Amino acid sequence: MFCREASSSLQTLSIANSLSSQFTKPSALINSLSAGHRYKLCPRPNLRGRCTVTASKFDINGKEGNYNGPRRLVTFRRRILLVELISAETDPRTPIKKDPVEDYAQRVLIDGHDDQYQCVFDMPKDFGAVGAIRVVNLESKEIFIKEMKLEVPDGPVTFTFNSWVAPKSEDPTKRTFFSNKSYLALKTPEPLKQLRKEELETLQGKNREGDHEFKKFERVYDYDVYNDVDNPDKDPELARPVMGGLSHLSLNQALPGWVFPTGNDLTEWPGLVNIVFKSSKVRLLKQPGK
Repeated sequence: MFCREASSSLQTLSIANSLSSQFTKPSALINSLSAGHRYKLCPRPNLRGRCTVTASKFDINGKEGNYNGPRRLVTFRRRILLVELISAETDPRTPIKKDPVEDYAQRVLIDGHDDQYQCVFDMPKDFGAVGAIRVVNLESKEIFIKEMKLEVPDGPVTFTFNSWVAPKSEDPTKRTFFSNKSYLALKTPEPLKQLRKEELETLQGKNREGDHEFKKFERVYDYDVYNDVDNPDKDPELARPVMGGLSHLSLNQALPGWVFPTGNDLTEWPGLVNIVFKSSKVRLLKQPGK
């Protein structure tokens, strides 16, 4: 009886071992969980990317940000920022851009007015160079992000931001930051073209909902009219047009000539010299009568 049971147990163990070899083992990239939080600083041999965010409640001029919600206690291991990395390369097998990787940054260090947040990424080895970073502020107040240091397979990279990021409660869209590498229009990586187009439309105010008053977090660069075009002091109908396009050439396209200042200009006649650039030549136009 004893021998039969031992033989049966050995057969069962042998069958279990043969079956287990047919199933894939769990990936080592799966993050360990503890009460809903991730261990950011635990050693992970398969870690392929790490991001350290340096942020502050003050900007470079010492101005403090606006608080739009209840102040929270300074806690660690709480989700502060959603960080998303965008690859500047496309999949070599297809013209489709590579999937971004993202993670939630948690506070790991407090040094005076500066805080440091850290997040980890399960990045493929062929992710390529990081061309852009998208950020969502999950706090109730705006955060001044100074820089982000990335440790990626291609080597360490530092993104300098020095910019306020509004909280998600005000601006739910992802804030996009690009690398310092410059591209010509025709040589811009395909994954970054759409992001750059959207960012330009945001700065121009084209993708705003409605025609309401600009909010503080909106980064719309409005324009103003020139103060040295036409002569509105002579006739109110001589409007000052917005320069550009075919109907109103810009200053460097217009014919050189003397421009008379208007009554509300801060410039004065004595000692005034006008420099006109035309076809790579410089002409100095002295004031009338001299």
